[in-house]
Amino acid sequence: IHCNGTVTSFGHNGCGEAAVGGFRDVLVPTRISALAHERVVAVSHGQVHTMFLTASDKLYASGSNLNGRCGIPIATTQSTSFYTVPTLVSFFENMRPVSVSCGYAHTIVLTSM
Repeated sequence: IHCNGTVTSFGHNGCGEAAVGGFRDVLVPTRISALAHERVVAVSHGQVHTMFLTASDKLYASGSNLNGRCGIPIATTQSTSFYTVPTLVSFFENMRPVSVSCGYAHTIVLTSM
């Protein structure tokens, strides 16, 4: 995270966890342009998913949503989904997430409700 709240990502991207679009590995540091309208204050990542917390109390996810690890509802017709750019986690829209932490295949969010 840069001091102005922008985020740069690089490395393995097999599930979209680098959040720059697509599934190709990111070989050089690349700005996450999908979050250019937000000031990111915290980032956490698991094995193949990444979570972004913003100053405007929004939570975004990218990568594999296998078993719901991104917090985005999975349709009953699919077992997983992939988000290659940061996607808003709507569950927290009326809450104030203050901290996020990812494990290998799960996410914990602390709110100030």
